[in-house]
Amino acid sequence: MPGILTNTIADKNQLAADNVVLSSGSNEALQAAFVAWGKKGRVVMPGLTYTDHVGYSRRMGVELDLVPLKKDMSIDLDRIADAVDDSISLVYICNPNNPTGMTLDGDELRDFCRTVGKKAVVIVDEAYNDGMAGMRVGYGLARPDLASTIKNHLMAWSNVVGLAAANGIEPLPSQTNFVYADISRNASEFQKQMAARNVLNPNYSRISMGRIEDIRVFQQVFSDVYRG
Repeated sequence: MPGILTNTIADKNQLAADNVVLSSGSNEALQAAFVAWGKKGRVVMPGLTYTDHVGYSRRMGVELDLVPLKKDMSIDLDRIADAVDDSISLVYICNPNNPTGMTLDGDELRDFCRTVGKKAVVIVDEAYNDGMAGMRVGYGLARPDLASTIKNHLMAWSNVVGLAAANGIEPLPSQTNFVYADISRNASEFQKQMAARNVLNPNYSRISMGRIEDIRVFQQVFSDVYRG
């Protein structure tokens, strides 16, 4: 299943499979990248930005340089570029930025990447491009050598339920603690197969939050039955 999604993403972006990194949510890949390049130098990032992956990186010894935002709260690309010297190994940009919600101009960002990318690796975090909140599927696009470095620092296995969802299980929009999805097969037969393994599953599947141990059992059984 990871191979199917990898090829789908590669084809969509007119790249090869070795340009694609799959991870259990975007944080896993971001943490891997921070740790990988944090061994070689410091990381430059905006002073106010998405940081869920930063605490882990700091605990792993990664040193950060924080560049203040502009007065209008936008990311100061010029000041970040000026901060990149031989001691910097990685630059992190979240676009649109979190928590400000402000998007960088595409041409300015591309020029920044072309210029700064000659000195350090630049990560542009655009996780809001493809929203599958809570399904823990993330991916990155990079040169094969950079992608390989990130893959070598990933720690979590791919989330098989999330991978299945990314490959065609279409949930209805939800404002609740559950999702309702078309599993694209005979639901009655699927229900019987799930029930045979002590997990009840209705026709158009409504998957609700529950105890962690129950969700883990559901994830394993659903994945096994769905893959046949």
